[in-house]
Amino acid sequence: LEARDLAAARATLDGLSDEQRRDQQIAAVIAALELADKAVKTGDSGALRAAVEANAGDHQARFDLAQALYAHGDTQAAVDQLLTLFGKDREWNDGAAKTQLFTIFEALKPNDPIALNGRRKLSSMIFA
Repeated sequence: LEARDLAAARATLDGLSDEQRRDQQIAAVIAALELADKAVKTGDSGALRAAVEANAGDHQARFDLAQALYAHGDTQAAVDQLLTLFGKDREWNDGAAKTQLFTIFEALKPNDPIALNGRRKLSSMIFA
C-alpha cells in the first residue's frame, strides 16, 4: 500500500482469513485501501475547492474535495471538510461524512493527533 501498488495490496488482503482481517493493523490497512480506491475516483482538488467556495451547500463537491485532499496527503484538511459537511447536514447521503470520518480514523494510528482531535470534535457535534 505504501508503494501505491493498490492491486498488490488488494491481492494480499484478499488472501487473509476473516480472523486476520479483524487485527487492528490489518483493519487499518483495509481502511486505507478503501480510501485510496475512493481517492482515485475523485476530481482535481483545485476544481473541487472552487466548487465548494462557489457554493458552500454543494455537499457532494465538499465530500469529493475531502477525498481528494486525503489522496494528496492532506489528512487534516480532509477531516476538516468532512466535519464541516457533517455539521451542515448529518444525514446527507445516509451519513456519508461520518462514515468517511470513521474510515479515515481507522486508517490512522490510534494515537494520531488528527484522529484524536477529529474524534473529539465529531463526538462534541454528535452530542451537542
